[in-house]
Amino acid sequence: MKLAIGAAVSALTTLSLLTHALAAPTPAPDPALAVMAPSTSFNLKLASSDRRVDGKCASTYHTGAGFNDMVVGACDPAAPRSFALNPTDSSKIDYLGFGATTPSQVQAYDGLASYEVWAKVVANAGLSGTEFTYSESEGFLQKGTGLGFLACRWSHYNSWQLFALSREPDGFPLSCARVALKKSF
Repeated sequence: MKLAIGAAVSALTTLSLLTHALAAPTPAPDPALAVMAPSTSFNLKLASSDRRVDGKCASTYHTGAGFNDMVVGACDPAAPRSFALNPTDSSKIDYLGFGATTPSQVQAYDGLASYEVWAKVVANAGLSGTEFTYSESEGFLQKGTGLGFLACRWSHYNSWQLFALSREPDGFPLSCARVALKKSF
C-alpha cells in the first residue's frame, strides 16, 4: 500500500511539474542571435583630390572562404548597395554581401601592433567591425583615432585597395591617394 501511495504521489508531482512547465511563458529570443533588418543600404563612394580614385566606389575582393579585402573600382549603378549602418550599433558598417543570415561588418585594422602607418580594411564573415563616426563633409572616420583612409595600387593584380590610417603619414607612395569614404544612395 505504501508503495502504491508513493507511486501516486510521484505521478502527481510529475504531473504538477509538467503542468507548470507547459504553462510557463516561452522565453524571449536572445537578441544577440536575432537577424535584424538593415538600415537603408548605401554604397561607399570615395571623395579625393586625386582624380584616379575620386568618385569611385569601395567594394569587396574575395580572398578566401568568408574573407574579403576592401578594394576600389568603378561604381555600378545597377549593382545592389552593399553596406548599411548596423541597426543596433550605428557606429558600425554592416557588409550585406553575405546575406542576412551571415553577419559581417567593415573592419579597419589600425596597424598599431606592427607599427604600420596604415593597415588593410576588410569585410569578413562573422567579423565585428570598427566603430566609425560620420559627417557629410569628412565621411567615415575611425572613431578610435579620428583618422581616415588611403587608396593604394597594391595587391590583387595591382588594383586599388582601401587602407585605414594608423597615424598621420609623413608621406605615402605615389601609388596611393588620401580618400574620404562617403555614403552614396
